[in-house]
Amino acid sequence: MATHTSGSIEVEHREGAKSAVIYAHGGWAAGGFIAKGSGMTIVPPWTTVVFLAADGEPALAPSPQRLVSGAIGEQIIGGIKMHEEIMFSSIAQNGSTVKNYEISRHQQSDSVGNRLNINRPQGKVWSLIMPIEGKSPKLSDVFAELSRLKLEYETLFYAACRVNL
Repeated sequence: MATHTSGSIEVEHREGAKSAVIYAHGGWAAGGFIAKGSGMTIVPPWTTVVFLAADGEPALAPSPQRLVSGAIGEQIIGGIKMHEEIMFSSIAQNGSTVKNYEISRHQQSDSVGNRLNINRPQGKVWSLIMPIEGKSPKLSDVFAELSRLKLEYETLFYAACRVNL
């Protein structure tokens, strides 16, 4: 595992990983007359984003325990059956316009990292993306930093809330 810090994110990259989990607190601000708001962004051509919470809703799942159990994403990556309690809300293909969610570090981020790949089938490794403590990057910042680091994952699992702030 190699840890990369760039801009406002930290990436625990696992060799061979084609997927990564964005593990954070998150939300979106509509903005208005005075406040700018979060805006929108476009999913880069190199990835698909799988949102694990519905638009405007908190991320009730996955808990860190479910994340590290290997339950998320298996139906999408490799055709392995996904656990019933882990469901994705929506998928944004490359080129899609999505809300530019702002994220902040989750207090359990550090405990999730090393356990994310326990009991994973061979060839199904995951990387972990977290905001740096005290930073609040937007989803567009995450895309830009991953591209700059040449860590262009095929699938990004957005495991943060999508609440409207």
